Amino acid sequence: MTSVTYSTKFIEREIERIRLQRALIPQLSYLNPVWSMLLELYLSETKQLRTQTTYLVSQSGAPHATGIRWINFLVKSGLITREEVIENRRSRFVVLTTAGTILVERYLAMLSEGSGSSDVSQAFTS
Repeated sequence: MTSVTYSTKFIEREIERIRLQRALIPQLSYLNPVWSMLLELYLSETKQLRTQTTYLVSQSGAPHATGIRWINFLVKSGLITREEVIENRRSRFVVLTTAGTILVERYLAMLSEGSGSSDVSQAFTS
């Protein structure tokens, strides 16, 4: 559960901003889709929804194999976990960990305060 409340509109605008950048510069689709994934998971959490791996990859804008590699990276980094879908054992839910939630909330706080991009990069290191 999220500890800080951000409006879903605020989060959706940030996701849309990332999608717009990718639409204007299609090469960005192959770059790091991590923030798209983390924001999608955070948004799902605020709406009390569960996110399956395939949906998360499709929403990230990355090719499937690239999206799966980034999900593996996020799992190894301790920012997300995978949970079994009881109805379909071939499928997995993807969920933010506490560390992942804290990171996204720091990112959103920096955005809402109008911090520069150099400040946002500190979200990973603080």
